[in-house]
Amino acid sequence: MQICARIESKVTFLNQRDVNSISFITGQLTVLKLQVQNLENSTGHNVALYQEQLEKSDKARLELKEDIKLSINNISLKNESPTQSTPILDRNVLNYLHHTISSNEVESACNFKDIPKLEEWPTFNGEGEYNHMEFMKTIDMLKEDFNIPDE
Repeated sequence: MQICARIESKVTFLNQRDVNSISFITGQLTVLKLQVQNLENSTGHNVALYQEQLEKSDKARLELKEDIKLSINNISLKNESPTQSTPILDRNVLNYLHHTISSNEVESACNFKDIPKLEEWPTFNGEGEYNHMEFMKTIDMLKEDFNIPDE
């Protein structure tokens, strides 16, 4: 009988320990479940923030890309060779000067001794992409500065 009582007490002890273990494990699982939910909530919030930042950066990247394209197009348009030479002086200023200066003054202003010798003028050598443009601008500038007729 003593053995039965001992076995019975041992079984009761083990059952109580198992019940305590199950309660402990259940409590720990509940805590773990709450921690997982909190982590999911904070992660979901962070994902939403990251998604918003990603959308903003994509929008900024597209705007920057568009700005760069426009800048490149503007540069390309500026670098295209003109169909006519660009006047260095404003035509209104030239018209004003021609109307205010008498013909004798125009002839005296065209003082050929001040003009650089033809050997000193630049020549077009055909080298470089825009060499001819610089050549034409220089010739036009000399003609206008010294009032050289086209003849």
